[in-house]
Amino acid sequence: MPSIEPPAQGSMQRIPAGTRLNGIYEVERLVAVGGMGEVYRATAIQTGDPVAIKTVRPDLAENETALALFRKEAAALHNLQHEAIVRYYVFTIDPDLGCPYLAMEFVDGQTLSDCLRLRPLNFEAVQVLQQRIAAGLHAAHELGIIHRDVSPDNIILPGGNVARAKIIDFGIARTTLVGETTVIGSGFAGKYNYVSPEQLGLFGGEVTPKSDIYSFGLVLAGAISSRPLAMGGSQAEILDKRRRLPDLSTIDERMRPLLERMLQPRPADRPASMTEVATWRPAAPAAAARPAPIILGAATGAVALTVVAILVGSLLADRVPEPPNPSGQSPPNLSPPGNTSPEPLDPTVHPVPPAPPPPSPDPPNRAETVRHYIDQYNGGDCFLLRPMLVSSDTASIEAFGTSRVPFEVFNADFRQRWGFEAQISLRLVTNTQCPAVEFLKRVDNFKEPAPRLQIVSYNLRGSQPLIGRVEGLGDRHVALLLVSDDGYVDVLPPEATKRSGAILTFTQGLRKGRHTSKAILIAIASSQPLAAVAARKSVPTGDLFTKLFDEVTRTRQTLGIDAAYFIFEG
Repeated sequence: MPSIEPPAQGSMQRIPAGTRLNGIYEVERLVAVGGMGEVYRATAIQTGDPVAIKTVRPDLAENETALALFRKEAAALHNLQHEAIVRYYVFTIDPDLGCPYLAMEFVDGQTLSDCLRLRPLNFEAVQVLQQRIAAGLHAAHELGIIHRDVSPDNIILPGGNVARAKIIDFGIARTTLVGETTVIGSGFAGKYNYVSPEQLGLFGGEVTPKSDIYSFGLVLAGAISSRPLAMGGSQAEILDKRRRLPDLSTIDERMRPLLERMLQPRPADRPASMTEVATWRPAAPAAAARPAPIILGAATGAVALTVVAILVGSLLADRVPEPPNPSGQSPPNLSPPGNTSPEPLDPTVHPVPPAPPPPSPDPPNRAETVRHYIDQYNGGDCFLLRPMLVSSDTASIEAFGTSRVPFEVFNADFRQRWGFEAQISLRLVTNTQCPAVEFLKRVDNFKEPAPRLQIVSYNLRGSQPLIGRVEGLGDRHVALLLVSDDGYVDVLPPEATKRSGAILTFTQGLRKGRHTSKAILIAIASSQPLAAVAARKSVPTGDLFTKLFDEVTRTRQTLGIDAAYFIFEG
């Protein structure tokens, strides 16, 4: 197998032509490079079909948040099959290269934005676009998926044919189905010129399928006119423009009735669903005959782009992608499926928000102050915040707890304090797992560099084993603790693991009725073996973590810890 070229400082890690990934795909050539990674053209070895391989930059591949976003993209799309949406096949990690990648449909074509730089679409072409893309988005909405970044850059026209248009880049899509994981806080994503009022916090700030309706209305308005509606500007101007209906006086009057409804500032005043958009017809069509598919002239030079250059989507826009599933079953999903729509809170039981902790003295920068605020926040018992990605205006947080209420309180405090909303991926645990959550919170005082724990699939079914790896161990000892929701902890036995230098891989079968639905895997790296985890048998969760914390306190040993949450459906 060809070797990977070592990346220069700040460069990508190129995968040579001929490289085989998981024995399934053979890389042909690099076709697109962005700030966050690369896209390759490859072929499926068994069938010869072309595929697009989307990778993530090597340094970001070690960032759990980057991988989480990659997983989210795969998980959102793997069940979605519609001719107007690019197909996603599998997300996995090549075992030889350690390279996470997403395989998807390879489609040649231009973006709608590139086509519109040449000329606007005529009325008939816009109608075809309206019907096709709205139908595709409706299919996504039916599965609880909101795109949140509908724009001309994310619509591809294969061969310039509007009748074959496809929407791409669900890298920032967010499921609205509720289950074991709940998303609290939207965390803004999307291009300002096409973003809906609620994505900016207006009219309640709740992002729903009607947010995509608004953004698609702006796309259609720009497609039929000579240029996009002017919806950008300063922050104050952007907000002001979304408090009223845009000026549509330059838009073809046949399209105005639909656009006037789609671009209503208040979500409740827009069409009820994308079905209404897809089935809408003008009162007086320009011609009785059904229009033939519209083929745009081929573009040349810099205007011509392959779809895979756009499939890098989140990469080119400096958004980070997601992980893998060699088993061929459901793609891995750091955020297990479920409805994330906020549940109504009962004010009689809503807790009083705890006083926010003071920021660290003389912080070097705002990002570090934000992280310190998150680290020091006290939300009560069985409440854990794990900052994954924090900047001066972004906070992505993994959280563990038994209820969403204290995390909604935190989110309100956070928004008031910092002026923006965090995105919290809440892993709902049972009361019997709380000792593990409390241990993870308390050992911060004994922390050293954490290992990197990766699981191949975050949603296991039937006899599918738990497979993964732990990296960054150095010469430290490692223990893997499987915390089930039945009140017991299992230490993975030596026969389930294989170590090579600083990397440990593991494969552990799970038992139906014993390892129940919600589970936490904890990797603990230590300079010396830990007596508390020496027993290779099931131990009550409270007993094990009490003994473990007492041992760490007594020996003053520092630990490196990482944790992963997954669902097992036996």
